Amino acid sequence: MSRGLVLALSALVAALSLVPWFAQASHRDPKDGNDTKGLLDVKRVIVQGREKPRWETRTYARWTVKRIWDRGFVFVYLDTFGDERFDYYALIRGDVNHMTATLFRDRREKQDLDIGSLKAWRKDKRSVVVRIPLRKMNFPETRLTYRWRVQTIFTGSSCRRGCFDLVPNSGAISEPIPGREPTPTPTITISPTPTPSVT
Repeated sequence: MSRGLVLALSALVAALSLVPWFAQASHRDPKDGNDTKGLLDVKRVIVQGREKPRWETRTYARWTVKRIWDRGFVFVYLDTFGDERFDYYALIRGDVNHMTATLFRDRREKQDLDIGSLKAWRKDKRSVVVRIPLRKMNFPETRLTYRWRVQTIFTGSSCRRGCFDLVPNSGAISEPIPGREPTPTPTITISPTPTPSVT
């Protein structure tokens, strides 16, 4: 692992310890203000698909893979267990002249587990897309939804200590798990007892 990636991940862990993750909102494609220095200031995140959803992170600035190589990273965090923390994350980064992505299991007391590579690509000079098949992650049988959040990190001349951007700025977005619909509660109708007639 390169020195730049190690520094970025260390800074990320420190930053995330200060962020509240508990609130959630139902699905929307969140927009974000032009509020962060660096090339990876996020303008919008667009999610499409159900069983193999893809996250498209769009930035205000134009950038090349070479300019963010070893300096810029995009994370998609996913909470599948429904507790106070995120259980998986996708790490998307530039590698010389193309984008790469890896899915990790974020474990509490052990080294994060490398689940495997993901497909990542660019639609234009202001975006990166990653596809994360839900079958690669574990979901408790009782879960009907999962949560996600995107974070970018960039280091450069204007971001010597690292520039971070969170989308949404607080909380997380909730998505339904395909094929898991709420079980309707049966309605029991009690017929009135007939009143005996007096003869």
